[in-house]
Parts: sequence; structure tokens; C-alpha cells
Amino acid sequence: MKHLIKKHPILLFCIANIITSVFMVSCFSFNDIPQWSPALYAIIITAFIKGKTGICELFNRLSFRKEFVKWYIISFFLPISLCGLSYITFSYIENGRIIPLLINHSTYDYLLILLLILLGSIGEEIGWRAFMLPRLRKRYSLFRSSVIIGLFWGI
Repeated sequence: MKHLIKKHPILLFCIANIITSVFMVSCFSFNDIPQWSPALYAIIITAFIKGKTGICELFNRLSFRKEFVKWYIISFFLPISLCGLSYITFSYIENGRIIPLLINHSTYDYLLILLLILLGSIGEEIGWRAFMLPRLRKRYSLFRSSVIIGLFWGI
């Protein structure tokens, strides 16, 4: 079994995530697609292959690097800007004017949503970026690796 995991870690990782997603959607709903499963399977497979040192390496890949500050800023503000622009565009198309956003929830609700988004994102990043991307980069370009990850993530 360990030999199979060492030989095909990416394939096993993708199959496990797809099976988990299909199971969760069949038993519950599309709202219950597990964002934690990429991290879980990345940690399990890494533990089988490299043990504790591999798990430490996996988490170290998520550390903040000064040379990427520009990309951190872009990755934070670009999605927010695109969402705002799309809201303004569709609001104007549908209503002929820009309708202001209504903030009708408590601060607790927004903080809880933010916490859940961050936790889900961390689970995704551990699996797709810290586990799968470095392995794909050994064989493919950054672009091709990103496309492969995007395809499996989309599935």
C-alpha cells in the first residue's frame, strides 16, 4: 500500500477528494462540499510518504515570503475589486441605477462568515497549493500545473 501511495500520490489525492465530494453532495447538498478534505488527504498522504518532516515541509510551504508581497496584495484586492465591479455593473443593468448594499446582519455573523472562509481557504491551500502544486511542478510548467489543479478543483 505504501508503495502505491509513494508512486501515485497526486492521483490518490485527486481520487480521494472527488470521492469525498461526491459522497458529501449525495448525502447532503452542494453547500456541503468539504473544503477541509484537500488538507486532510494532503496531510495523510504526506505522513505516509515522509512522516513528520514531510508534514512540517507541507506547512512551511504556506509561510509568508517577503518576495511575494506584491502578489499577496494583488490576490487580496483583485477578487474584491472584481466582485465590486460586477455588483455595480449588474445593479446598473437590472435597475438602471446602482443600488446600495444593505448590511443587515450582526457583526458576529460577518466575523463568523470570515472565519469560515479563512478556515476553508486554508484547507484548500494546504491541499492544492502546498501538496499538489510542487509535485506537478516537477513535471510540468507553472501554467500547465495550474490548469491541472484547476481542472481537478473544478471537478
